Amino acid sequence: DDDDDDDEGEPEDDAAVAWQLVDQARCLFLDAGDRAAAARCAEQLAGLNVDEERWADAVVEFSFCVDVYESAPPSVLEDRVHHLSCLAGLGAAYAAHARDAPGADVTVEGEGGAPTAIATGGEVADRARAYAREAEAKTGALLSELAASGNALDAAAKRDMCGLAVEVSHAKDLVAQLSAPAPAA
Repeated sequence: DDDDDDDEGEPEDDAAVAWQLVDQARCLFLDAGDRAAAARCAEQLAGLNVDEERWADAVVEFSFCVDVYESAPPSVLEDRVHHLSCLAGLGAAYAAHARDAPGADVTVEGEGGAPTAIATGGEVADRARAYAREAEAKTGALLSELAASGNALDAAAKRDMCGLAVEVSHAKDLVAQLSAPAPAA
């Protein structure tokens, strides 16, 4: 029977609903002045963009997250991990864009629907490298700090740190696939 109504829905419909709900939540958090919660929503939107290989949109969302976390550096471990995850994601999104569209600008829809470049094609690979290096260095520093403190991590923190290590490794792997940067003149 072609008229069967099941609960599975179309994948695109499910993704669109998820997108709308997370975007609405982000808007509510921004209206309430809770930028940290809005950054968590943006991180989820970035993940949806990555799933759809929409690298420019992922760059925008990850950039918002990084800006939020760097404007008020988090002190709680979970938020520090989210910050570093966004740095790694930003590096990976730039690298994936450079891999899939070598030399192309990273553009998003601007005012009136006109494309707006947020990074020129010549900058993309360098930004990927820089963000991946920063994520790796800051993750290493965080691990050293945690080891020096001698405090035991709970299971959730251990899981988050392992996930972060995978994200940083993924960003480094994507960057390694790019051609080497041109030597300085």
